[in-house]
Amino acid sequence: MRHAGRNKALVASWIDFLSPPLRELAESVRRQVRQAGPELAESIQWGKLVFSVDSLPVLALVPARGHLNLQMLQGAHWPAAVLAERPALGGARQWRLDPAAAVDPVLLEMVVSAALVQARERLDRSPPRRDEP
Repeated sequence: MRHAGRNKALVASWIDFLSPPLRELAESVRRQVRQAGPELAESIQWGKLVFSVDSLPVLALVPARGHLNLQMLQGAHWPAAVLAERPALGGARQWRLDPAAAVDPVLLEMVVSAALVQARERLDRSPPRRDEP
């Protein structure tokens, strides 16, 4: 497990390496995710900005050519209200976020809330293994 100070530095470096339009979008989405789920921890895993609860990765922000993808991890599914607003997400693991288009903060908050609820349910069914000292 990485030290919390190193994680903050890695996250800051990850954001700094993005192109300016993607950097602004990543900072905005990151801020909104942190507001919607303050208990989420951030780290850089697999080249992605990963948001975790109790060491269980639940959301990831992934850079792509000219846009970012917000991924639902651990088999989580999109909330029905988000699917009603964005039908293209049906069956998809990721939501394409374009720098030219504003991200709806209400939809993003619903996604974060749903991911947290699903993560807690998953953790209740099978808590993460902890190594005994």
